[in-house]
Amino acid sequence: MSAHDVQDRLELEKPFGGQGDPTFKLSNITFSHQGDELTLSATVDIAPDQERSERWLLGLEFSKFDAAAAHPNGTAETHSWFALMAKTNIVEWWHTRKTEPNMPVPPRPIG
Repeated sequence: MSAHDVQDRLELEKPFGGQGDPTFKLSNITFSHQGDELTLSATVDIAPDQERSERWLLGLEFSKFDAAAAHPNGTAETHSWFALMAKTNIVEWWHTRKTEPNMPVPPRPIG
């Protein structure tokens, strides 16, 4: 685990959503690097409303350009931007999940 993985993980572990979106909480976050690409895998707990929650396994792939924001030499600002980008992709997936998959590996429910 590199220092930037720790920084990005800390940013990604903060709950997010609200105001028209469910609450999301990521855990079991891992990063894998293949060439210039980066894959973020995580368990996502989603609370669409106060009465129920769902758990999904999710993987996001980032191209060379986007993965560069998570580079070890990146600043705190670039790591925050990377976390925001990842969270935005998760919110977008949630709102479009019933139409057609918009991720290379479709998320799968686990609870």
